[in-house]
Amino acid sequence: MKHTPKPWKTINMDGRYFPSVLIGKPQPYSDGSGKYQARIVVNESHDSQMKTIQANARLIASSPDLLEALKEAVNWIKRTPDLDSPKAKLKLNKLEQLITKVEGG
Repeated sequence: MKHTPKPWKTINMDGRYFPSVLIGKPQPYSDGSGKYQARIVVNESHDSQMKTIQANARLIASSPDLLEALKEAVNWIKRTPDLDSPKAKLKLNKLEQLITKVEGG
């Protein structure tokens, strides 16, 4: 299963409400009555600092971009001449395992 494509963006970052992450583009309701958009509300303990909650929302919203950058890095590393070293292979393996984890494999 693939994740919802970009854009993912943060809203409610002014500190009055818990930050949210809007996932993908708005989609029409099946009955044509309007549109909806998937949303993650980043709601943590009231003891958490709002700056921490906002940082977590930004991290969640950045996830598709981070995965894309990770895949690009793996492709670049595979073209590196020094890939035969054990250290390079270990790092590449770790990155590939992370991609598999993110993609649900």
